[in-house]
Amino acid sequence: MNKGVRVLPAAVLATGLAIPLATASDAGDGLCDSGFACGYDSTSYDGAVFGTAKNLSDWGTQGFANRAESVSVNGAECKYTVFYRTWHWWDSRPIGKAFTLYSRQLMKKNYRDPNLSNGAGYDSDGNSVNNDVEATEFTGC
Repeated sequence: MNKGVRVLPAAVLATGLAIPLATASDAGDGLCDSGFACGYDSTSYDGAVFGTAKNLSDWGTQGFANRAESVSVNGAECKYTVFYRTWHWWDSRPIGKAFTLYSRQLMKKNYRDPNLSNGAGYDSDGNSVNNDVEATEFTGC
């Protein structure tokens, strides 16, 4: 699949695969498509964009672990998205420190963070999570 493709066949979306969503030229607003969690490899929603519609996603297998400097979410049926700092590869689950953002379309607030270097989400410990996201999980579904 080519980078920069935003309109995807329903069959691809139904699989829940992690896919590139946008190019640097259309990433700047930080508004993630419905049903996706997005990471940007620069602050202020710039640079390469990674997005996943998979409920539980290991960003490392998609080549985007520890690259996000800004994030946004828009869970279609889930109120929250948890961003984890560690993926437990031996049992395919995220573990450890995490932060949470709300779904843009369901909660209408706290759905993006343009700079992860000063902490993130409503339940963060306040420490930098810049380039330190390895997994996401949709919750509150």
